[in-house]
Formats: sequence, structure tokens, C-alpha cells
Amino acid sequence: MITSIVAAVLGASSFVDGLSTVHFLRKGKIELNPLLGKRPSTLRVFLEGGAIIAAEIGVMFYLSHLSHTAGYVIACALVAQSVSHVVLSIHNFKL
Repeated sequence: MITSIVAAVLGASSFVDGLSTVHFLRKGKIELNPLLGKRPSTLRVFLEGGAIIAAEIGVMFYLSHLSHTAGYVIACALVAQSVSHVVLSIHNFKL
């Protein structure tokens, strides 16, 4: 149950982060994430970013299937990552 909530929160926060990234890229700014490159396309931001988030969520579900403790540990890490996405989104929209 908690893993589903964490997956939804991470998915939503990373989607908003993607929107904010596209927003500032359209203003001529440069992306600092080396995985995306300096000027990634909108498609790349969402496909590559989505694939990474999907893999992280998949690992969380897999680990939670193996061990509840491991599932909770990675869920906590992904909640922290969600907070990071929100903070970055706010920053990006201000640029």
C-alpha cells in the first residue's frame, strides 16, 4: 500500500519537475543534469526521465516484495527524491 502511494507521489513530482525543466529550457537556459545533456528535447526529458523513474519504482516494488524492511527503506529514499523534485520544480519555474 505505502509503495503505491510513494510511486504515485514520485511520478507526480517528477512529472512536474519535467514540466519545469522544459519551461526553463524554452527560455534558453541550460540543463545541469549530465544524464540529459545541456539542451535536451522535450521528448528526451520525459522519455529518459520517465524511464529512470519507472526503473526506480520497479526496484522499490521488487525490494518490497523480497523484504518489507527493504521496501520501506527505498520508499523513504524515494520520498526524499520526491521532495527534491518539488524543490527543483519551484526553482526552475522561477528562472
